[in-house]
Amino acid sequence: MRTTLKERGFSLVEVMVVASVVAVIGLGSAHMISQQQALATYLEDRLANLQLQNQIQLQLSYTAACTASLNGVSLNLNSSQTSSVTSIRDNLGNVVLSSFSDQGNLRIEQIVLRNRSVPVLGGSGLIDIEVSTTRKRKILDSKAFLPSVVTINASTNPAGAIIRCGGNFGAEIISPGMGFDGLTGNVACATKGKFCTHIESYNFMSGSSGACDSGSQVATCIKACASHYNQNLPGIPNIVSDPGKNNIHSCAARVGVYMTYHHPGALSCNAHFSAYCL
Repeated sequence: MRTTLKERGFSLVEVMVVASVVAVIGLGSAHMISQQQALATYLEDRLANLQLQNQIQLQLSYTAACTASLNGVSLNLNSSQTSSVTSIRDNLGNVVLSSFSDQGNLRIEQIVLRNRSVPVLGGSGLIDIEVSTTRKRKILDSKAFLPSVVTINASTNPAGAIIRCGGNFGAEIISPGMGFDGLTGNVACATKGKFCTHIESYNFMSGSSGACDSGSQVATCIKACASHYNQNLPGIPNIVSDPGKNNIHSCAARVGVYMTYHHPGALSCNAHFSAYCL
């Protein structure tokens, strides 16, 4: 009895070809899933790092907690030099965070302070607290995050030791949406009968496409938003500088929410600009 074409079935070669195609598709899918999981893990750690920065900023906004953390630490007027900080404490003096300690999937490597605007020993001004962290889960070829930077007010004694610090020392903060948008820090504070000390911005990624949507480029794009300006904003030069170092601006900058950087087809960045008045 003859076997028709429909009854013949598949040859060994045909089966092997189909199996090869399925294997290639499977490998591609596995790689895609692996990349998605890596990106999700990175973003999870990134969020944890931002939450850590917010926690530090909250603690140091209280004069009692800040002074307990930094009292007696020597400040070098040279902004290129740093001083080590052992720990961040709460209002009762209890240690909240310390150098060389684990925080979930992150590890705090060191905490240092750097002068920003204290003019002389015995004077007052702004200082930066920089917290360096590393990721315990090494994924996406990047283990370390950029240092988290918190800027606070500080007073020193004639020997240069910090004697008092805190988020504002009673400064009034004029934020976007309070009816002063579009005004410079000088004008906004003057309406309150006060003078402007500085404008502070919170920079964030507002849109991305192309390369910035790729897992391996996310960190680079976030860094760009923290350091890049190209929108000719009043009081803010168009610059590309060290991330975290240029969120403090002169009082010629305006209160409000503005685009700070735009790279067509890749990245858009915005920032909230607030005035600090004394």
